[in-house]
Amino acid sequence: MPKPKKDVDVFGDRIKKEPKEPKAAAKTPKPAAAPASLLTDAQKKIAKDMFAKYDLANLNADQAKIILKVLETSGIKGPALEEAAKMGGMDPKKFLTLALGSKPASAPPKIS
Repeated sequence: MPKPKKDVDVFGDRIKKEPKEPKAAAKTPKPAAAPASLLTDAQKKIAKDMFAKYDLANLNADQAKIILKVLETSGIKGPALEEAAKMGGMDPKKFLTLALGSKPASAPPKIS
């Protein structure tokens, strides 16, 4: 039995070979995709709505704590809090400082 030819299909028709892409094109880096959001669409809406209720230029600690509690209750925690603050139109560091006080959340307790 003869070996089948590689450039002919089962009907005896010639198979057109696809031209190979130049190797340089394969090494071209693809543009980076936008980072995925840490928030769901529902959480984004909650964040925007909560920050919209307050005058952010004059936000006080009590108001920031209320917003923080609502965000955490909605499952927004950790790095997602920063994204939520940005979505709400506020500087994340300023918001977290107001809501948590001047101490960073990860600061170890002082030993006297």
